Amino acid sequence: MSRGTLLGPVSTLSRWTGDDEFFLDFTQGDLVDDRLRLGRSSSATYVGPDGLLKISQPNTPRLHYDPVSLESRGLLLERASENYLPNFSHGGGTAWNTSHYPVVQTAETRSPDGSFNAYKLVKNAGTSLTSTGTVATVNKAAESGRWTFSVFAKGAEYDIVRVYMSGASVDTVRYSVDVDLLTGAVFNERVASFTNTSVAVARMRDGWFRIAIRATVDAHNSLTSRIYSLSSNPNVTQGDGVSGIYVYGPQLENLPAETSYIPTEDVPVSRASEGAEFPLSNLPDQFTFFADCRFLNDSPSNWTYSASLNSGNVNSFFALTISSSTGLDGIRAQEDGGPLRSVYGSNEIERFKHAASFNGTNIRYASRGKYHGATGSSIDLSKLSVMSLGTAGRGGTSSLIEIYSVGLFRGYVGSVRIAEMV
Repeated sequence: MSRGTLLGPVSTLSRWTGDDEFFLDFTQGDLVDDRLRLGRSSSATYVGPDGLLKISQPNTPRLHYDPVSLESRGLLLERASENYLPNFSHGGGTAWNTSHYPVVQTAETRSPDGSFNAYKLVKNAGTSLTSTGTVATVNKAAESGRWTFSVFAKGAEYDIVRVYMSGASVDTVRYSVDVDLLTGAVFNERVASFTNTSVAVARMRDGWFRIAIRATVDAHNSLTSRIYSLSSNPNVTQGDGVSGIYVYGPQLENLPAETSYIPTEDVPVSRASEGAEFPLSNLPDQFTFFADCRFLNDSPSNWTYSASLNSGNVNSFFALTISSSTGLDGIRAQEDGGPLRSVYGSNEIERFKHAASFNGTNIRYASRGKYHGATGSSIDLSKLSVMSLGTAGRGGTSSLIEIYSVGLFRGYVGSVRIAEMV
């Protein structure tokens, strides 16, 4: 859907006289609309239009970009998270133990944020590259849970990074992978006792990769993260005290998948959850609601709402959704906590478009180019005072979502028309 075709001129949500349509394309910088209320009580990082990491101040929207193609990826909204790992400059105690694998700040290359603040991971001369690693151990509750360890890495004299998590035993309770820092290929994946393991490798600019390993870990009361600097040259098995790889931004999260980088120094740092809202009034009796979005990394938590019209609480809402348990996208509507009306579509968690059309008594729903059906529903539209994106309002908790565009316009459309929209 593009401006001027299925949706026309941009109007305001609070005034439906003259223009019949509202459309925000976040890939075109529509965040200049000062009616957007974004709630996030902390700063947060994102990839800017130059492909480098940036810091967004509290309550400031994040328009983020693909770090390689520089293509806009819309409005970024995330759940709350905490980075339990200190930066590489902090050693000792439960921080990084670098006695076997020194980590030194270097000006040899720019880091993912464009500064000369990356680190170089080298191995002591005469010691095996595969022994010990650079190690950080954090305390946690003595229970099993979903954790993700991520780090940025770039090849230097050596060209392989090993990323490793372990629990009660470094050998028998663990998950590790090796990653080729020239191609991003994953190999030597090793699993012992951990479950639900997976790895993600994201290419950044200037030769950097962000590697994340995910697992359901054991019930031990601590979790250890390790990084090794290795070489593809079979003749290089011991360190020389100089050669290695570049590393930046270690992150350990008590989540099923990685979120945006949370910078730390010597103590854990949290990022607050966020959501975006627009004020809404004088909603027409018949309307069609549209969102182009993508849920990233792991399934959303419970029912996550890409976009919803709501009363500012959980009682009344008209929401475009996706489910964590089934992966189904759909439309869900409810008034004053009464009967829930819904229509569900596909179960592919990727970028997709979906739309719902309402005529006062019925709701039609379509997604990914298909019409999925209708349900009877009546809602007092005067109770819908807010349009929420992501986690705001009725949104619950999103894992990680990109909103490319959202639209709302007057009129009830047929099954063929609504399928064409998405």
